[in-house]
Amino acid sequence: MEWMAAEVTNLEGLFEIFKVCDTLHLAINNGQYPYVVPLSYGVECVDDHIVLYFHGTSEGMKDELLKKNPHVTCSVDIVYEYNERPGENISCSYASAIGEGEVCRLDRQDYEYAMDLIQTHYGFEGLYYDEAMLESMIFYKIVLNNVSGRTHIKKPEEVML
Repeated sequence: MEWMAAEVTNLEGLFEIFKVCDTLHLAINNGQYPYVVPLSYGVECVDDHIVLYFHGTSEGMKDELLKKNPHVTCSVDIVYEYNERPGENISCSYASAIGEGEVCRLDRQDYEYAMDLIQTHYGFEGLYYDEAMLESMIFYKIVLNNVSGRTHIKKPEEVML
């Protein structure tokens, strides 16, 4: 098998990476060190931008820091499989993306939309949820203004690098 590593630069390819990954790692400014938190998320593409949705509570470090500085960096990744390259090393097929944007809180009327996107992302489209639960949460949105991605995939031997 041949291996192909590539930078992903087109919007469709980057959007696909965000769709297949399952955890958003959000880096929030916290002075000397960033505060990084893993999150469940929903994703859509709007006006040539990848838009991410996540939720939290009004009490806690994440909300406190986002109020001070909404500029964030985030990353997603997935490893499809590990493969031994005889006589060389171990490698893996993966996809990853990094994005930058500004977080904003959603208005209450947009909570159901955000929750629907989050549930759909994890394969639970249309699943019932208690609307009272939504009232205890805060939903956020990030419009990514800078995104880059990479893939490293195993290809059949006939594919030339």
